[in-house]
Amino acid sequence: MTVNLKEIFCGNIEIEEIKLAKEEFFINKSQKNVKFAIIIKGITRGFVLNEKGDEVNIFFSKEDDIITGNLLPDLPSVINIQAITPCKLLVGNFKELVDFFSNNPSLDKYYNEHVDSIHTKIQKRLISLISMSAIEKYKFFLKEYPSMLNRIPHYHIANFLGITPTQLSRIRKQYATISQQM
Repeated sequence: MTVNLKEIFCGNIEIEEIKLAKEEFFINKSQKNVKFAIIIKGITRGFVLNEKGDEVNIFFSKEDDIITGNLLPDLPSVINIQAITPCKLLVGNFKELVDFFSNNPSLDKYYNEHVDSIHTKIQKRLISLISMSAIEKYKFFLKEYPSMLNRIPHYHIANFLGITPTQLSRIRKQYATISQQM
């Protein structure tokens, strides 16, 4: 189901356009999750801090993606969401969004599909971290984020893959060689 969220929201949910500078946060972990955004332009990352206090990238979001700190409104955010590039966002009240979808059966189906999609991405991400080699993780990244390789700083990609930037550089060279031989 293709849905133009911008058109739907503009007439039904109060939204405002905001800009985030590079490295500015949309939401911080534990902050009450009251808003959602549609990315009009730019890229964000969702990350958490591990037990050592190191950042661990969990996902990236780009144009037309919906971002929010939790899958339920009014609960503390479970993640930090930060702009990787300057971003333009359409921001609205998350509870209003959920209520709007709930009151529109065809859109409620879209919302549930969106939540299922996020859940599936998280599962794939966990599986990749646990069971894949570094080159398999790189292939996973290319498949999940096909247009974003040159838009995200490589140290963020390396972090997402659970490897060092040096390892990523070697893997990229190795993958380029393998791809040329095919």
